[in-house]
Amino acid sequence: MSKQIDTSGEASRVNTTHSLAVYKKKLQQWKYRKNHKRKEVVGASQPGEPSRSGNEISTTSLGAAESRRKRNGLGGSRRTVKTSPLRMSPNRVSYSEYTPRPRVLQSPDALHIFETLLDSAINYIEGSFGNKTWKMNGMERIITSSSRQESDLEDLHAFLTAVDSRCSYFAACNAYVGGMCWRQAFMKIETLVRSSYHDVIPNIIQKINDLQDQNHVQFAEVLKRHVSQLGTINRPVGDVQASIYKVLASIRLDQMRDLEEMLMNCYSKLFDAYLGDRCYGSFVMTMDSVNRKVLHNKAVDLNDVLPSLSILDTKFGPTDRRALDVLRFRIETLFDRKQYRETHTYCSILIDRAEIITNDEWQRHYFLIKGLYYAGSTALHITGCQPIAEQNLSRCYDLIEHFHKMNFNSRMFSYEQAQVLEHLVQLTCSSENSLAHSKWKTLHDHDQHALSAEDNSMLLWEELSGHIGIEA
Repeated sequence: MSKQIDTSGEASRVNTTHSLAVYKKKLQQWKYRKNHKRKEVVGASQPGEPSRSGNEISTTSLGAAESRRKRNGLGGSRRTVKTSPLRMSPNRVSYSEYTPRPRVLQSPDALHIFETLLDSAINYIEGSFGNKTWKMNGMERIITSSSRQESDLEDLHAFLTAVDSRCSYFAACNAYVGGMCWRQAFMKIETLVRSSYHDVIPNIIQKINDLQDQNHVQFAEVLKRHVSQLGTINRPVGDVQASIYKVLASIRLDQMRDLEEMLMNCYSKLFDAYLGDRCYGSFVMTMDSVNRKVLHNKAVDLNDVLPSLSILDTKFGPTDRRALDVLRFRIETLFDRKQYRETHTYCSILIDRAEIITNDEWQRHYFLIKGLYYAGSTALHITGCQPIAEQNLSRCYDLIEHFHKMNFNSRMFSYEQAQVLEHLVQLTCSSENSLAHSKWKTLHDHDQHALSAEDNSMLLWEELSGHIGIEA
């Protein structure tokens, strides 16, 4: 330290011992500080704090601010998770390659927005459990969170499927059909934001991030803005969900990843607190969090983040949906990573387990369809396995049709069904069995015609141009 201490305004005295207060005063003048002051820690996430210079919390991350709050005895957030004596559908899958993006250090204004939204989310979850809007539906089922839950779940799956299909068709340069899927997704938003179904808000935020990860930044911004607008005007004044949707408009796309991580941690911890860790609803939230971590980091070792299959088998049995869901997630991730032979091995395990499910046709169909779809899709990439691919995909298509006829969910598996038809048309194109090719080609053309017939191209392009500024 090159500076000399001068306490009198005159030249420095030699061999003079100063008090501790003098040294502290000088260190403050020189702005040498080990830690931030208590009021600055609080100010990192409080509104109305003036901007400071020097040793500042101006570009700290949310996690750093939270750790400083804890270190200074302020707690992790202004609210405390309350436990209760009280003790979702399977996870969605993104079908795209993830492009890593650098994490952005957040400003104090952004931290305040995040904390406002986090407080609203905590109020929303705790209030929903507290007033019995959300309630347990047994240990082996997801919670009941809506008076029209089956319809809300179907609308949510239709929205998710439409967004995934839109990306797939645009990637295949089929802009018209992709635009139709985009329109279908937008038509579901107004219904979804009116719902109290617990999985709506997390899934919408995740889909916005998925679009951004697939480099559809313009569409991600349009979706975020549209959800915020409809969520604000279609909820009652003062409603806590309306406040969440309203704050969403203030968050930039480069901040959405941090928002998702914070929100999913909030959901997972509160579901554990209210339902207990053995409840299936808590398990689904945990798996959803794992799903997003793996999606955002392709280098994650699945054995480090997934629940142990052997432990789940011991606790709940080999045909329990928890163990089957872990297998499904592992299969989807391995397929996405192009580890096809390992994927095929786990597909066989999932299919064998699903075959022996009794007294639950929904679960049996769901996991058989997933196992057969990935077994067939994987076989396409393994030399000499094309006959196996055709066999698995053909059975998968039949099961999806049966699933829809049983009125489980008419929109679920729409993406998989379209992909199965594409593969079967290609597989049978050079086949000696012309009848099989004719069958799949007819079904494929009918599926495309049904989608295209829902609107005309002029109206579609007018709507899209109004949303994203393109020229018809």
